[in-house]
Amino acid sequence: MRWKALILISAVIGSNIPKSPWLGEPETRQDANFIIELENFEKLESHHQLILSKSITAKSEDYLLFHNEEYISVFDAKNGQVNSVFATVSNFRDISLRTFDKIQDPRAPRLKSYGTQPLFLPELGSSEASSVRARSSTNFFASDTNVHSFFLTLAVPQMLRSSKTINIAMIPHYRKNIAVGVKYFFTLENGDKTGIIVDVRENIEEQPYTLKSFVDDFASPIHFDSEYNFTESFSFSEYISKHQTNLSPWYPDQEWNRCGEAYPSKAENQCQCDDKCFDRKDCCPDYMTSCHDRPSFVDEECFSEENHQCPDSSFEKTTLLISVDGFRKDYLSRSEFIPTINRLRECGSTADFMEPSYPSKTFPNHYTLVTGLFPSQHGIVGNAWYDWKRDAQCSVFGVNDGPHPCNVNEMGYYGGDPIWNVAERHDMISACCLWPGNENKINGEIATYHWDYGIWGEKPYGHRIIQILEWLNLPAYSGSGPKEGFRPQFLTLYFDEPDKTGHSHGPYDTTGALDSALKRVDIHLQQLMDGLKMYNLDKCVNIVLATDHGMEEGLCENEIIMAPIIRNYDGKILEETYVQTKSTTTQIGNVRGTGNGSDFDIAKTIDAIECTQEQNNFRVFDKYNFPKRLHYDESPQIESILLLNDRFNKSTLNPRSNCNNEGYMGTHGWDSKYDGMKVPLTLYGPAFKKGVKLPSLQNVDIFKLLMETLQISEDSIKLMPEHMNRQITPFGQFHTVMKTPTNLPKAQALNQAAMTHKTDKSGHSIWYYCDKLEGCKPWYDQNLDKPFWWASFETQLLPFFFEKEIQWIQMGAAFDVTGGGVYQDPNVWTERSENKWCHRKISTTKVQWLPSHYYIVIKSKSNEIFSAIIPWRLAESHRYTPCHVVNEDEARATYVADFNCQINKLGLNWESSWMPWWEEQLELHSARILEVERLTTFGINIGQDNPIIDVQERTKMTSFGDFDRLFASVKDEPDSSSITTLSLFFLALIFM
Repeated sequence: MRWKALILISAVIGSNIPKSPWLGEPETRQDANFIIELENFEKLESHHQLILSKSITAKSEDYLLFHNEEYISVFDAKNGQVNSVFATVSNFRDISLRTFDKIQDPRAPRLKSYGTQPLFLPELGSSEASSVRARSSTNFFASDTNVHSFFLTLAVPQMLRSSKTINIAMIPHYRKNIAVGVKYFFTLENGDKTGIIVDVRENIEEQPYTLKSFVDDFASPIHFDSEYNFTESFSFSEYISKHQTNLSPWYPDQEWNRCGEAYPSKAENQCQCDDKCFDRKDCCPDYMTSCHDRPSFVDEECFSEENHQCPDSSFEKTTLLISVDGFRKDYLSRSEFIPTINRLRECGSTADFMEPSYPSKTFPNHYTLVTGLFPSQHGIVGNAWYDWKRDAQCSVFGVNDGPHPCNVNEMGYYGGDPIWNVAERHDMISACCLWPGNENKINGEIATYHWDYGIWGEKPYGHRIIQILEWLNLPAYSGSGPKEGFRPQFLTLYFDEPDKTGHSHGPYDTTGALDSALKRVDIHLQQLMDGLKMYNLDKCVNIVLATDHGMEEGLCENEIIMAPIIRNYDGKILEETYVQTKSTTTQIGNVRGTGNGSDFDIAKTIDAIECTQEQNNFRVFDKYNFPKRLHYDESPQIESILLLNDRFNKSTLNPRSNCNNEGYMGTHGWDSKYDGMKVPLTLYGPAFKKGVKLPSLQNVDIFKLLMETLQISEDSIKLMPEHMNRQITPFGQFHTVMKTPTNLPKAQALNQAAMTHKTDKSGHSIWYYCDKLEGCKPWYDQNLDKPFWWASFETQLLPFFFEKEIQWIQMGAAFDVTGGGVYQDPNVWTERSENKWCHRKISTTKVQWLPSHYYIVIKSKSNEIFSAIIPWRLAESHRYTPCHVVNEDEARATYVADFNCQINKLGLNWESSWMPWWEEQLELHSARILEVERLTTFGINIGQDNPIIDVQERTKMTSFGDFDRLFASVKDEPDSSSITTLSLFFLALIFM
């Protein structure tokens, strides 16, 4: 039956050959190697063990057969690409062609920027002549990587040791005409079969340690049928990542001479074991493990908590803050690639998760970690921004000398008081190894030692490890006098991976590239820990291992094109505004250089795009109605209109014809509440208890943690009140993890159960407390119109909560006068003559401020706390409310936008269920209890007599989906057993 299929193809070749972009007519019509003699088929079949796939025989007119003594190729003439190659080989020759070079067939034009290379390698040929024949166009496939040739170079010689000949079938798999993988099938003389699918999308470097392991491991038998079907898959990069334990720990940083020692080759760049290195204090970090066979940090047992004490008191307070950029929380599941991080977590303490600040970008969050301030407070509001007050278009990555010039480093944008300056003022020394902002003078101060990223950022990671160890080997500082030449007590260390690889390959990468990036960072952390151990410092340094943000998949097919959406409503808006799209974030403001950033028709612009969540996967906000938990509002560097994209969705103003997922599969910047943006936190060292699991927290909290390890008191006169008072984090949040806390937690002393109503110092009623539905009528001023959602709140939401047997609910109005999420007396602003217009008259003699928000705090029967701050909104006829926000930059109305989309769906029909809307809004506008306290001036006692637990509950973060537990009965949900069954069913579908 097989030779009949070949006869059919040969008949096609002789009569009507399909056109191919790769094959010229002389080759197809005259080359003797195209099969035209029927008597040759049986011979070829027995020699090559050729079995054609049914898909080929079913559409034989679309394929061409080419053969010689070495191989047969099946060429897909319809798509212009090789379909498969079959060969019988008996040797592997070392000819002059290097397998790592790109091989270009002169008859095969390049596809875009890709090269081509042969499936049947010249090295597999039995003679020089047959090697030349391997350069036929029908043997070439589109790829410019070295993995295919690399794999055959390893696999074939290994199998020829046990089999004189091998039958090989190779079938490429294409995506957009470029080969992304190759199926290999090998049949030995004894009938054993083995097959493997290899990812061929990226180049790999020669790594002898790992490759020897591969040669030893390969050739486990795998059964494949006549259709060449099997499910085993393989990625060289993943294999290398899994098996590089014997590889030089400095990979891929071999190009530099470690620790001043020269090495003979890349394959032999191990420590040279110079015993005098201890005298010079320049030993390679792996000196003890490589030269004296001592166990590594990852192989030793954890210190007991009692024994984790530094023998040298001069190292007391020493703290190293490490950032592993873009380390998403669930990267912890790739545990085999991060043994050092795992050991630090096992031997130290952790948090449930840490949430970055918004936007979840690199520079804003690194600077938040060291200032305790949100991006809108410290000035680095993004990686790029426009400041209308200075008419400056700014970027942290370079100087703008063009229109709207800006130099971020020289214009004072790095605000706040970074912890390295705080340590310096407290008679300590700081050393910053590549931390955003560390090269700038801030408040006239700078760290004693600091590395400029522009100089050192692209250098091998090994330099950073050596520098940290050199700093820690300096003599102790006495506390007075010049600091240069003495040991720092606060240090930072930064790695730009796995962020780079997360961007290029995405957070769900299976090629091994992400695993390799994680392994690279982990190896250097291992070297750091082994270096500390070598110098007897492994019990002396407090390590705070953090990161700036997570990573999520962002593909071209999920791109939001803003211009058509706006143009569909009113094309003039694009001429009257500036739309700034930064991948995951979008802002809309006034045209550059035309004055006040909000001096455009905000209402019309919002009308153009509001309530399009279902079609366009984003929400639009006036920045003062942006979720208060994100703290992204009061700054002239933040535009008046903000879009909040759904996860996975990126924004661009106009369609991009060159959008390509290859090389850009992941990104970040979304709402920091998404799981993909969340990150782990690891604490290790003599100051920390072992095995403590902290509740969830936010990265603004880390500043207070560093104050604990550096033993800086909250009462210190060397702190800057103008910055400390803007921090949201209370002292004592890390009390449970510190062996000897410096600052104690303070619980709220208010006994809320004794009262049901409270007014603020301006006389506004802001507090209603109910522990039962009867008598719970939380209204306070009949002079004000009720918000549009009030009827559903009273008739649906409150009854539902008490049916759920909640313990209590506390609620009330909030007045975000300045838009910054901090309470200020409205009367202070209305007394300013220029803002008199902001008064809202409710009678001839009385002026009333409208609330900006309404807050809700609920304690469930399971003792969980749920809280939210939702925007106020009057009835449908009120497009906006006058006198809503007044601050140093502007006094203007605000617009509610997507918050009121429920009116578009249901009108004011209270008979319809508003419960899904309420759950969505409470989830989106959720808030920490301390954020409610910050906006209302009073404390909420959540019923915890223990001040430690009280502080942790007030600072606890939430995740999307937490409110599901409160609203569970709203949905017609299956019971837990059904959920488990459904989960298993869908998992089965995924892996079928």
